[in-house]
Amino acid sequence: MTKASRSIVPLMAVLLASCGSETPRAVSFFQENGTVRAKVLNDCRTGEHRGEECDNANKAEHLVRHAHESAEDQREIDSWITR
Repeated sequence: MTKASRSIVPLMAVLLASCGSETPRAVSFFQENGTVRAKVLNDCRTGEHRGEECDNANKAEHLVRHAHESAEDQREIDSWITR
């Protein structure tokens, strides 16, 4: 083994070990960042993005939609009450 390859092998091992070890972004992050959420959801649908972030982005999408629908329902109820 040459001197150069001896220094590359440990470097490659570190790089491979760190691959995919980033902590997935939380549901709350995706709730607050709609543009990022939309990109991740699209990438998850195409298979370009996988893993826990897909689950977290999907959960955030559900929560955001539910909150929006609940707010619309409340406005409708309020308008009926004030008539």
